[in-house]
Amino acid sequence: MTKSSKFLVGIAIIIGFVGIAVLLTYISLLGENRKIDDTVNGFFDQIKNKQYREVCLDLSAKDNKFGFSTPQQCSDLVFLFELSLLKHYDLTGKDNYEVEIKKNHFWYPIFHDRPVRVNISLTKQIKSAPSQALSVARIYDFVKRPFTIHKRKDPTFVKNLLTLERKDGVWTITVINVKENAIAGIYADLRDRLQNETYIRKTQNGISVEKFEINLKDMKPVDREMLNYNLQKLRDMIDKK
Repeated sequence: MTKSSKFLVGIAIIIGFVGIAVLLTYISLLGENRKIDDTVNGFFDQIKNKQYREVCLDLSAKDNKFGFSTPQQCSDLVFLFELSLLKHYDLTGKDNYEVEIKKNHFWYPIFHDRPVRVNISLTKQIKSAPSQALSVARIYDFVKRPFTIHKRKDPTFVKNLLTLERKDGVWTITVINVKENAIAGIYADLRDRLQNETYIRKTQNGISVEKFEINLKDMKPVDREMLNYNLQKLRDMIDKK
């Protein structure tokens, strides 16, 4: 083998190692950015299952910026947050929904202290039984995900809805924005309704349940959600006793 051939082989080997290193780094970055999506999806999964107490324990345990005075304040925020989104996308009363996530930037280690803001879009869930088997198509979908964010034509996102920060290698939600985006007006209206339609009050000796009439025939999905939440608060109060 001539010197020039050896040189070319050496260059090819170096390029190969560099290519492998770049590929491994890219896959690692994909995995780290996927953790952001997993955190957001886990948050919504808990809300879908009405696990407000668990959500609030998780938020309060991670040195966040919420500063709730009482656990009930957190529970009300989380409930109204989801209900506002459902009403915004006309999904109130639907059995389930899909969450589409769009980050405002791709996270790199050089920006490790930089928060990531997330835009959210909800759609009606199409029930199916996807295969969990490993395939070339699934691997390809994972690799191309950051470059093909839109799952449907011209989706409408609620911008800057959540903010996440990376602390000790773990992504946590530090801001739930309900004041400066498309759901701000809906949230404010629902918050006022929840405060004015409180049927359950704490008393010195226990709980007072005010008399109210339920018109099941004309009840709207939002009214049903409000009622269910108030009844859940009653159950939680009883369970604490």
